[in-house]
Amino acid sequence: MTTFNEMDGSGMFKSSKVTVCIIMVDYIASSYKFSSIFRVTISLRSLRSRTTQGSLIKSLHIKKSIADKFSNRFQTDRVMYFGPELACLEWLMECGSTEVVMSDGTSITCRSNMRRYISDFGFNLKNIPIATTSFKWSPVLPTISMKKLNAIYDMRWAKKPNVYIVKVDGTDSAISDSGFQYFKECRQIEVLKLNFCDFFTDKAIEHLVSGRPSRTLRNIEIVANPYISDYFMKGIKRIRGLQRAHFYFLPCVAQQTDALQSLKASLPCCRVSFPEIKEVGYGYGYNAEDNNICIPKSHKTETR
Repeated sequence: MTTFNEMDGSGMFKSSKVTVCIIMVDYIASSYKFSSIFRVTISLRSLRSRTTQGSLIKSLHIKKSIADKFSNRFQTDRVMYFGPELACLEWLMECGSTEVVMSDGTSITCRSNMRRYISDFGFNLKNIPIATTSFKWSPVLPTISMKKLNAIYDMRWAKKPNVYIVKVDGTDSAISDSGFQYFKECRQIEVLKLNFCDFFTDKAIEHLVSGRPSRTLRNIEIVANPYISDYFMKGIKRIRGLQRAHFYFLPCVAQQTDALQSLKASLPCCRVSFPEIKEVGYGYGYNAEDNNICIPKSHKTETR
């Protein structure tokens, strides 16, 4: 794969990265749709016919900026009110995620499902009280055992609903960097699909692995992202319990072969796939089991 330059200080692409991002946007334009934060389905097909390739890149940055400022703001009041699990669930569905599976077996696939689910616990989504205490992150040091981390979690969130997120399919969503902070306090996320998500960068992975997911994640997928670079692999290596990692169509990862070998060396028990770009899609088929992501049956017996 061709080597590309780093992003500049503003987070925008330098000239060589503009070229590859243009290629990527043009490549997926014919079939890729995603839900905007304004609940309108936007297709790059229509953009392609009316704009130049340079305009597509500008449009991508504008949409990212809108997503960052609106649907991805990290609001501590909501975490303190709902608890980390339901606050994260709300953020994911407001950004258009495909599915979130909870520990009680509930599969949530749309905003109306999410609002009903949260309301059933007695919360008023339209009247969020202002937190009276400052928000602090729970410690997630590698030296702290999971038993102790879970005890800290149970004590801190004892008054919140006893459900937690176990699987996230964020495919085609507008999730971006700041919103990834919602993941940090989540108790037991094991499966995370981040496919065709245009707006998150290496910073999002930093948020992800600085919280509990660094200890609980077992499966992760990242497909078709125009921003993340070689640097994101440093974060993935911190997910020590990872069993499967699948990456595809990440044009700003310059040293793909080196990244793949490095990750395999750091996580020898993890099944890693990072195939070369051949066609539009998820890059499945290189490993027969790539598409077989399961949630442990034990989670489905959990109760509220």
